Amino acid sequence: MKPLTFLLQEKRGRMKISKGTVFKKKDSPFLYINISINKKRYFVNTHYPHNEEKYVREVELPLFRAKLLSGEITLEKEEVSKDKSFKYYSEVYLNSKKYLKHGTLRRYQFNIANFNMTFGSKNIKEIKTSDIKNYLFALNIKPLTFRNYLNVFKGVFDEAILDNEISYNPTEKIKVPKNIQEDKEPFSIDEVNLLLTSSDGFFKNFLAFAFYTGCRLGELYALKWQNIDLKKKRIYINATRGQHSPEGTPKNGKNRYVPIFDSLIPFIKNQNKLTGLKTYVFYSQRNKLLQGTMLASYYWYPLLKRVGLSRRVLYNTRHTFATNMITSNKFSLNQIAYWLGHSDIKMLTKHYNKFISSDLEKYDTSFDVFCIENCNDSILGA
Repeated sequence: MKPLTFLLQEKRGRMKISKGTVFKKKDSPFLYINISINKKRYFVNTHYPHNEEKYVREVELPLFRAKLLSGEITLEKEEVSKDKSFKYYSEVYLNSKKYLKHGTLRRYQFNIANFNMTFGSKNIKEIKTSDIKNYLFALNIKPLTFRNYLNVFKGVFDEAILDNEISYNPTEKIKVPKNIQEDKEPFSIDEVNLLLTSSDGFFKNFLAFAFYTGCRLGELYALKWQNIDLKKKRIYINATRGQHSPEGTPKNGKNRYVPIFDSLIPFIKNQNKLTGLKTYVFYSQRNKLLQGTMLASYYWYPLLKRVGLSRRVLYNTRHTFATNMITSNKFSLNQIAYWLGHSDIKMLTKHYNKFISSDLEKYDTSFDVFCIENCNDSILGA
């Protein structure tokens, strides 16, 4: 049997390995070994922080070279690509999102898991713009979803740019399809009355809350009795709950209140008889916390079918509240935007502009725009 020293010399004769250097990559907290094997350059993450540079240079680098020479480790292309794969950088990207709200983070995780099924094992350098375009345009998704997916892809490739693995983000020149704004389909006053009179139990009260407050459905799922103040006629909104996700803050992160209009009070009292001794306002008939799919499948869509109305999502209760508040001309746009939980009136005008009265035909031709007071004499007669 050949001695170890002879084997190392023999391997050294077949394999040309550089001495290697230790360096810091820009925007990476770890030290890397830069080493050349048979004129092929490799960059290996040591996972040691920058303050361990002396130790890595004096101990880890020589040990690493010895293991290469002995065959204990190899640096085949497939092995090196582990730290350069799409999956690797998608995990880096997800780590940067871990402080988001639970529901939002779950969406990122779900999207990344789907993307990794196609791109996960691929080297980040080998993924082309055409690969991403073909993937996205093959999906049956709306432009808004397309934009969201594209933003996630962009974030993953940005992580690789920060790591100096790639110099260009392949998503940069992908254009999002034009979004055709769908018209809101609010219910008429007669339809609202029909839906309320044709329903019963907790769902009748739930619909009344939805129609008379304009709350997001998740906000009603998370509504507690302690947040309803009948004396001040206010409902305080400070939480939301999504499908299979824990309770979190409202969509824009801000708490608010919505007024309790007199028409809603009988429904509040009826619901109080059902769940007034419990924490949450609404539970299913089996005393379970409400979930959107259950509510839509077992209550909402059967109700629409029963009364002969076209199939519309339950979220249209919110649109109905918004449009009727606007067309009533009894409240300012700022008030309505606040009650809906918008940060300003931009979203209101974007989605409900056609319902906002322009008053183009209402004007007084005797008004003098350049006169403040004592304007009996015109400029010409002065």
